[in-house]
Amino acid sequence: MKKNGFIFLISGVLGVFGILSLSTGCKKPTDDIGSDIGVVGGNISATFVDTLKIVALSEREDSVRADRTSLAPLGSFFDPYFGITTTSLFLNFNINQVFPSGIPNPGTLVVDSVVLRLRYANPTHFGNIGKYKGIVRVSVHRLLDQLTVQTTPGNGYSSIRNFNYDTNPIGNAVIVPNPYDSVKVDGKNEAPHVRIKLSNAFGQQLLTQNPMAFVSSEAFVQYFRGLFLKVQPATNFGDGGFLYLFPPGAGSRLTVHYNDSSRINMTINPDNSVWTGRHEHNYSPAIPPFQNFSGKVPGNDILLIQPLSGSRVKIHIPYLKNFNSDKSKAVNKAELIFPVDDTYTGKYPVPDLLLLARYDAAKDSLFNLADFIQSQGNNGGSYDSEKKEYKFNITLHVQAVISGLTNNDTLVLETANKQTRGNRVALYGTENLTKKVRLRIYYTNLQ
Repeated sequence: MKKNGFIFLISGVLGVFGILSLSTGCKKPTDDIGSDIGVVGGNISATFVDTLKIVALSEREDSVRADRTSLAPLGSFFDPYFGITTTSLFLNFNINQVFPSGIPNPGTLVVDSVVLRLRYANPTHFGNIGKYKGIVRVSVHRLLDQLTVQTTPGNGYSSIRNFNYDTNPIGNAVIVPNPYDSVKVDGKNEAPHVRIKLSNAFGQQLLTQNPMAFVSSEAFVQYFRGLFLKVQPATNFGDGGFLYLFPPGAGSRLTVHYNDSSRINMTINPDNSVWTGRHEHNYSPAIPPFQNFSGKVPGNDILLIQPLSGSRVKIHIPYLKNFNSDKSKAVNKAELIFPVDDTYTGKYPVPDLLLLARYDAAKDSLFNLADFIQSQGNNGGSYDSEKKEYKFNITLHVQAVISGLTNNDTLVLETANKQTRGNRVALYGTENLTKKVRLRIYYTNLQ
């Protein structure tokens, strides 16, 4: 699936929605929605309808773009409701110093230690990262494939992309997250970061196997392809989480210490280095109806939005175009409302922002709704913590569908930070007896 001014690569085939009966009802407005529709406190009789039939489903997302993101998640979260998500990381390096004639006297070099440091981003984490609950177990491997910066718009490394690596680890670590305290390095405090010690044998090989690889940054990147940080999946319900790292940040580096006082630093350059994630989901321990989730799950009762190539929601309002078939109404405002099923929230914060787009099946692409193109940031999608819901203003879209200017396409709902954040959310479905997804249309009768 292509993107058009909205989100990165999305794949999958549009589900076929059945023909469902239409049920409508009209009410006087129960909340003062103000002068934006010009009916409250005026002389015009205003009503609204919020019982139009809505069909929705949760759909597995094939992948998301995962390279050179603003932050890089690393870890594994055993969601007590929705299975296990594990994120690993590939990255390559540049050298900070070059040796025009190659590393001198390589036969005399003795490596003292090799340390990989990766700085925490802001925000720093998601999940249960308290001591021992949030442990991240990782093995570090030498990368065999070349990583290159993807500059063509729409291209990039996807979250399911795998690269060849040496299966023999050059380091293993049990990371106890501590994203709050600075770390003293060489007598100076540095910003909080993850520290992983690698084998001296790897460092010795890196410096002496090809001394001429250090004559330029280009030669070095060809020689040393980078590292793969392979995360072991969490094993206990509710344990684990994701550390949010900033690979090109100040303090992130791979350092080889040798001959007592000498060192070579390799850094992740924001311009010509690559860092890219691999996201994996295991739904076998998830609750029904998401146990062994692999394709689509009907959303009558519950809907799931899960980032890091997890799942999104598709919505169809089959009879919207017939709402004003007799031209007797003027639509003043339309809101699509998604109440959060807080049963599954627990101590894990839901996404701050969701995105809503129109799926054009003929072009296999996502497009912004007319409201979002013309609005000044008032289209909604932010989480309302008091009402525990997400609300979108889709007035222009509804008007366009009713008037026949826009096809009544399926809508796609997903988290705005699906490439980088672990926050997931369960929504009440379309037929839930407690609350449900609803489209509320305010209108005035013209006859």
